[in-house]
Amino acid sequence: MTETRTTQPPHEAAPAADRPVHPANILLNLIAILLAPMFLGASGGDIAFARTAAIETVNAYRTRNQADLIAVAQIIAFGLAALGSLSLSMVDDISLSMTLRLRNNANALSRSAEQNRRAIRESRSETADIPSLPSTPTAKPP
Repeated sequence: MTETRTTQPPHEAAPAADRPVHPANILLNLIAILLAPMFLGASGGDIAFARTAAIETVNAYRTRNQADLIAVAQIIAFGLAALGSLSLSMVDDISLSMTLRLRNNANALSRSAEQNRRAIRESRSETADIPSLPSTPTAKPP
């Protein structure tokens, strides 16, 4: 049996030319597309709900720039993959070596997520130390 799918014509699927698209929105959309499969099982197979969950999870980190956005996506992906590895390691019918390999993988993923958390904290503390410029020019005393 074949399945018939309807798709939107390209002119309807593409964003309007008169609407400005910020590069961070493109990156956030890409990250949502890449993270959505990780949320798919918990969303009951609803891809739109999985993408929304991915975007809301990224937004919860309150990223300030694109580098933060990528680091947050990695934190989320590493964390979910670590949980997946731990879950698989709990299955009764796998070998001891596979159990240890899965748990080692989860540990490595957790370390990678922590490195990204540390990088975000350091970047935020570095930018907090930079004095901001006054928004209005100050007049010189006579």
